[in-house]
Amino acid sequence: MSFKIFDITQSWPNLYIDFEQFSKGKDICGLTHTAKNVGEAHSQLTFFLEGSAARGACSLQIFEDNNVAWDDMLSTCIGWLNKHVAPHQLVSISCFEQDHPNSDGKMNIVVTHTAGKDPKPLE
Repeated sequence: MSFKIFDITQSWPNLYIDFEQFSKGKDICGLTHTAKNVGEAHSQLTFFLEGSAARGACSLQIFEDNNVAWDDMLSTCIGWLNKHVAPHQLVSISCFEQDHPNSDGKMNIVVTHTAGKDPKPLE
């Protein structure tokens, strides 16, 4: 198993794009995020195996909100997962604050999955 640490000076949206490009042709095991108060860094780290991407290409579903309780955001995320991602298509879930300290209250949940860019509802 290998890991990759992405450029900590990038914005979250740019890091998401970098991950989707990097993940092609790799078996992704997880994606994690955290904000650092030193240098206003945005840390994104993935664990992966070089391989065939047998489960399919990874896509991200991003949930962002300001001043909402984690429980409410997680309920929204779980509702979306239950409607769009079969259990075998879920790769990881990363929950993190936009910045640290989190003065604006913005929180993020990133779901990494193999259900496609715009997954249709499960039947």
